Amino acid sequence: MLDTTVQEHMAAITATSAALALNMEEIATRAQALTGRYRGLRERAKVARLAQLDSLPAPAIVVSHNRILAANVAFANLLGISREFIEGQPWTDFIAKNDHDRTGVAIGKVDRTHTGFRNTLLTTRGPVEVRWAVQGVGEGRLYGVATPIVAPAT
Repeated sequence: MLDTTVQEHMAAITATSAALALNMEEIATRAQALTGRYRGLRERAKVARLAQLDSLPAPAIVVSHNRILAANVAFANLLGISREFIEGQPWTDFIAKNDHDRTGVAIGKVDRTHTGFRNTLLTTRGPVEVRWAVQGVGEGRLYGVATPIVAPAT
């Protein structure tokens, strides 16, 4: 009698385990599908963001938590490198070392209002001083537009 009860419990445990394994497999499949949809939404959002940035004639970037999420063609041209290389990099990688502290202080003051400051960008043609107009848009995200400062002709 005891053996029969143990066998019944073992059979029930085995059936439950098999059902859980099927549920886990279904959950994994659904999670994979949702991840794919999320990736697709992210890509569409990135394309829309780039189209909006590319409509600006001035060099512009979108930064989140110090990393460049998107850069327009004008910004890539200013630096002299492809935007595929720029995107994903810390934006401080493109700022002259002696401007890091000053830029950090200025960025720390950015909120949902406009903040302007100057720094020097490192480009393939040498350093270029720029004036930034930056606005915070929440969640650690900033939009920045750079205007190169050209020395007056003598």
